[in-house]
Amino acid sequence: WRTKELLVPDYIRIGQSRPGYNAVEDIKELLELILKEGDAQPPILIRAKAGTGKTWSARQLVRHLSVHEGQNSMHAYDRTIPLLIFVQGLVRELRLEAHAQGEAVSDILATQSLVKLHINLAYRDHPEWRDVLLEAFQRRRLLIVLDGVDEAADLSQMIELFVFDQLIEEG
Repeated sequence: WRTKELLVPDYIRIGQSRPGYNAVEDIKELLELILKEGDAQPPILIRAKAGTGKTWSARQLVRHLSVHEGQNSMHAYDRTIPLLIFVQGLVRELRLEAHAQGEAVSDILATQSLVKLHINLAYRDHPEWRDVLLEAFQRRRLLIVLDGVDEAADLSQMIELFVFDQLIEEG
């Protein structure tokens, strides 16, 4: 896995390539950079053609954070918790919720944080997991990994706006 297609947007010039990230050799090294930068970490966009391992990389990032020795030696309250969101599933959740509430997806997104909505819907049968994830999100200790933004069909623009307007704006 090489990061020739790894771009890290900063807050001013979206899409600017950062040399430190372009030299990353593998997912473990990427994770170390993410953890090192902490709250100063800008969003990371991994672009590549279909079938090149983006989903595998996202899964590996979540896995490596889950078993990271430094994180596991920390108090649970201080750990960074990974949350992998598959956008196709998220879109399905949004449409079902919109149908159940008799509202448009855009209306739901206008009133609720997409991450909170996803956590509440995806983990409604596991309240203890839901509460941990919501608390980590509130404390800015949740590493959100979105996979498949380009596969969101007609909602991809809404998802992209959420990423830029909410996640980046809120840091």
